[in-house]
Amino acid sequence: MNGYEKMREALEFADRELRMATEDDRYGDDLVYLVGCMRSVAAVCRAALSAPPRNCDVGTAEEQSRRYEHYCFTHRTMERCCQDCPIKDEPCCELAWAQIPYASEEGGAK
Repeated sequence: MNGYEKMREALEFADRELRMATEDDRYGDDLVYLVGCMRSVAAVCRAALSAPPRNCDVGTAEEQSRRYEHYCFTHRTMERCCQDCPIKDEPCCELAWAQIPYASEEGGAK
């Protein structure tokens, strides 16, 4: 499951749990239930946020395009076009690049 799917699932869980806790009269006065609900929502959110962002999750389309061009440029030479590129065998390089973990400008994955 990728980061987007994890975050979507966490938001759906949080929405369901918090609506039940705030809109269902059975639970509105049960502080133990409400605290448990908040803890479970927080845990699911933390787990979803722990997934590293992908290239497509960071920046505007223009910024992503510049980062992709830089990535592509650093993986090719005149003698060995794309031979050292980790996504060279993918059918569409741009889309494959968009799905790999984002690496900051300083070079490390965020």
